[in-house]
Amino acid sequence: MNSHKEIRELLLLAAAGVLEAGEDRSLRDHLAQCEACTRELRLLEAVSMELRLLPAPAAPAWLAERTCQRVREALEARAESRWDEAVVLFSMLLAWTFSLTLWFLYKLFTGGSTALLSPGFTQVLSYLAASTLLAWLTAGAAVVAVGRYAPRKRSFS
Repeated sequence: MNSHKEIRELLLLAAAGVLEAGEDRSLRDHLAQCEACTRELRLLEAVSMELRLLPAPAAPAWLAERTCQRVREALEARAESRWDEAVVLFSMLLAWTFSLTLWFLYKLFTGGSTALLSPGFTQVLSYLAASTLLAWLTAGAAVVAVGRYAPRKRSFS
């Protein structure tokens, strides 16, 4: 059962005639018991009817064209943003994979075990330096890739 507050919020939608079947049933059940909501619905329906009789202003052609242009630009920007996110995500996964691979290769060539927590402070420092360098190189490649496809700023002068 909907609360009285929820029912009152449905009155505007009912006056506009856009309620769904379930909401309409709940509202009608409530209106059978609540005279205040019934009066308010009648008032809102009268206002809605008067508003429908008013002439609708026509949008100027330039406004419609400008709006369509902005919508197109927004859709293009969203598509470019998704591409940028995909490139960055791919670069992050690539860097992670390279880093993990580098760890095992480093351990293989230095003769150490492949356990992640091995003794030897200098080994850990050299691995961190190498993996950091690789991560920076991958991040730089991602920036270059994203920058290559970034839209060029247009000047409106």
